[in-house]
Amino acid sequence: VKRELRTVPSKSEADVKEIERSFRSRFDSARDKLVSTKSRPEIFAGLLQDYGVSLYRETQASVFDVLPEQIEMYGQHMQVRRDNARNWQVGLAGSEFKDIGFRDGDVPWRYACRLEGASLQKQHDVAEAIRQRGVHVSNWYIPANWYIANHPRMEGAEKFAREIFQFWVEPPATKTQISEDITQVHEA
Repeated sequence: VKRELRTVPSKSEADVKEIERSFRSRFDSARDKLVSTKSRPEIFAGLLQDYGVSLYRETQASVFDVLPEQIEMYGQHMQVRRDNARNWQVGLAGSEFKDIGFRDGDVPWRYACRLEGASLQKQHDVAEAIRQRGVHVSNWYIPANWYIANHPRMEGAEKFAREIFQFWVEPPATKTQISEDITQVHEA
């Protein structure tokens, strides 16, 4: 694998950081306009145009040194993610946040839930109130069709994008920390 990775043309770390900075700046500007001025989603069209080349990064050899240990820890980390997602699910039951329905075999990246019927403005305001209480939450998962000029609307994806909230579940998140975070979410 190391030998193969060396044959892939890659961008320098400085080039990648500049591409990511430029994308993030344009994305944040488009997002702010969409929320504050109710601009149309077409303002996202073309933002990914030059982003793909940033995926070709130099791979550090040290990554391969820790890989065996990480693979060995996978089962343990998988269970922590499942347990933490279940803690979020139980802790938010009965609130305005609706579980999206993880199955027992799923290994969630984040605990995902929805605030049904939310507008982009309400989603933004709720997420900011949660963050102000020190809780990590992500909520900007815009529909892929917004990145493509003149693409037909995808109402289901757009509804989901307005409603989605995700909370951290990966180690080192603990049951105690999640319990405290849940209290903060309820008070936000």
